[in-house]
Amino acid sequence: MTRELEEARDDRLTKAEISIFLTREWSRDNGALLRAEVEAAHAFIARYAVLDMNRTAVPSLTGQDEIVETLADGRTVRRLGSGVMAGSYASSPSEVMSFSTYGNSVAVAQAHRARAEAQAAVQ
Repeated sequence: MTRELEEARDDRLTKAEISIFLTREWSRDNGALLRAEVEAAHAFIARYAVLDMNRTAVPSLTGQDEIVETLADGRTVRRLGSGVMAGSYASSPSEVMSFSTYGNSVAVAQAHRARAEAQAAVQ
C-alpha cells in the first residue's frame, strides 16, 4: 500500500491508473467503441478466412512471405511462406515485417504513450 501511495503521488501513471482511463473510454456510450472494434475484428478475420478457403496454392516450407494487403493505417497482412507456419496469415502494425519481441512491444507502447500524452497536452 505504501508503494502504491508513492506511485500515486508522482507524475507518472501506473498500469492500474492507466486502466481506469482505458476502461472509461472503452465503456463510454454503452461500449460503442469496444463493440465497433469487435465488429471490425470479426470482419477482418472473416475476410481472410474466405480468402484462405478460396486459395488453391499449397504452402511450402521453403517459400517466401507474400504481402496480401496494406491497410490505410499502415498495418500489413502477409501470408507466411516458410517454416512450420507456412500458409498462415500474420497481421503486423505499420511496416513491421519481422518477428516482434518484447523489446519491440515496449518501443511501440512508448511511442503510443508519447503520442497520447502530446494529444492530452493540446486538449
